[in-house]
Amino acid sequence: HVMKKLTDFRQIGDLHFNQHCSNREIASVLSIGAATVSRALSTIRRSGIPWSELEKLSPTELLAILCPDSVTSYLEPDFELYDKKRRKSNKLTLQYFYNEFYLSADNPKQLPRYSYTRFCALFNAWSHDHHGQALINVPPFLPGEVAEIDFSGDPILYRNHFGVINKAWVFVFCLRFSKLIHVELVPDQSASSWLLGCSRALRAIGGAPKMLSIDNARALVSQPDLYVGSLTAALRAFCRHYHIEVLTNKIRAPKHKQATEYACGQFQEKIQAPLTKDGSVFANSLEELNAKIKADVDKFNNRPFTERALGSRSSLFEREERATLLPLPEDDFKNYKCSILTVDQYHWVKKDGRRYMVAVFHGGQASDLCQLTD
Repeated sequence: HVMKKLTDFRQIGDLHFNQHCSNREIASVLSIGAATVSRALSTIRRSGIPWSELEKLSPTELLAILCPDSVTSYLEPDFELYDKKRRKSNKLTLQYFYNEFYLSADNPKQLPRYSYTRFCALFNAWSHDHHGQALINVPPFLPGEVAEIDFSGDPILYRNHFGVINKAWVFVFCLRFSKLIHVELVPDQSASSWLLGCSRALRAIGGAPKMLSIDNARALVSQPDLYVGSLTAALRAFCRHYHIEVLTNKIRAPKHKQATEYACGQFQEKIQAPLTKDGSVFANSLEELNAKIKADVDKFNNRPFTERALGSRSSLFEREERATLLPLPEDDFKNYKCSILTVDQYHWVKKDGRRYMVAVFHGGQASDLCQLTD
């Protein structure tokens, strides 16, 4: 109703003041009553502002002048404050700022507050106007096409029956289409832990996607690049084993892997925070700790989407994505420990007091040497 009123004002004002049409001619062109045209022109004249200035105003400003009762004023958020705080701490999310700062901000005039969806849209517009940061649209994706991997924030501390406290890092695997996640707790963020988490995730879902989306982690990318990084020998061996391709994301572009970013945030909020509310968790091993979180991860995957017609992550995966996955080889991938060594003029490399012969064409160049690890 408000948008229709705004359109009527603009069309009537343009026809009358710019094209010099009579009230009857305007009513005939717009298929409205002559009385409506007369009331609209009277409202414009009562404002005391020339039409040449009114037509330059934004829709909100025009309605605020001509129909102040039809425009609802909201409590405006302080995006400059959020921008300053975000630059100091990368853990300050827009959701946290909305809940802790905007909803609790002083409101002497008792104005209504924006919903979170509208709040995010306003921040995107503000960020674009002030920093020129356009929104990045994620390209379309098909079932079984891409999976994303990443580590989630801070480690989980767990203690055994001897009271020794250890760290467990949270590896997150997420299918981009169905958003199904698999979480694996590993001892560190080395290449072997990355590949162990991937291998167990593929075995858990019963197949492999066509592509694996990764960031420029040092353990996986030997030579980072702004757009396409060079993969390590261990990751190349992993991809050959499962017949999948690797997609390296642009540096400092988390929106290119939104699925894992969201999954990591949800894991920290829904699972990790309640689990570690007392500091550390009792578990004698990583296997026992993984068993503790498995039920919570399954519950998250079975939770319905906001758009309930889609079902849940698990149901969408079973319905549309499982059949599109590549079959797995019989044996799981064996972790490799890789070193980059220089080949001498006799086509040998030295490692731990031993000498290995390599192909002739590697002479004088760097070469990858891989060995199995436990």
